[in-house]
Amino acid sequence: MNAKTPDDWFNNCWYILFNFKTFKFALPIWSKYFIGFFAFEISLIYHHWKEKK
Repeated sequence: MNAKTPDDWFNNCWYILFNFKTFKFALPIWSKYFIGFFAFEISLIYHHWKEKK
């Protein structure tokens, strides 16, 4: 699983998600990662928007 392009990375994500054993095992890790990532993105966008006003 070596991701050279965003498309490769995206396909790898789908492969992991549809491989049920992996999915069941990785679910807590994935959810923590995505919650953290989205919180980070939202805070960045919010601060950027606040500075513009």
